[in-house]
Amino acid sequence: MKGGPFGALVVDAAGTSKVPAYASQSVFKIGSGDVFSAVFCHLWGERELTAADAADAASRSVARYVESRNVQVRSVDLLADSGRPLSPTPQPIYLAGPFFTLAQRWLVEEARDCLHKLGARTFSPIHEVGSHGDAGVIADLDLRGLESCRAVLALIDGEDAGTLFEIGYARKLRIPVVALAESPRPESLTMLLGTGCQVTSD
Repeated sequence: MKGGPFGALVVDAAGTSKVPAYASQSVFKIGSGDVFSAVFCHLWGERELTAADAADAASRSVARYVESRNVQVRSVDLLADSGRPLSPTPQPIYLAGPFFTLAQRWLVEEARDCLHKLGARTFSPIHEVGSHGDAGVIADLDLRGLESCRAVLALIDGEDAGTLFEIGYARKLRIPVVALAESPRPESLTMLLGTGCQVTSD
């Protein structure tokens, strides 16, 4: 049974095995199920590997595919030592972004829902702290929340001052930042790229 970011569950006469999903630098869902199924069926049905070993190789193949979009698996034997298993997220991901208009709030909600579906926990200032009250109290609670996180996902279209401040604060603390910028001005990315933020449009 495939579980996306949660890996796969394999049940056969030998018992039940949990196969992890493997890390990739990008995600491309179209065709990932086909790659998993094809590699699994080949290894289990034709090469007679155990179901658990075939599913593990299939999971590694999917990680390679979603990162490269290359469906060619030249040698399944080379997959044995490839990939890093995804592990549960003990610390939340800080979701930085403006939430003052309907469109901004929708994007924050959508990003938060997607992260939760991937098994991540989040700290979202609008959800955890709110936006009404004393500015000093809100800023303090937001920054304490940021300090407890292992990474930041920043929604930077519109170049919101609060979001940019949070990015700078995170980088000073050496917290990794991924910035979603669908329509950025190139000059607005200088400090983000220069401080090691990963900028993506998707």
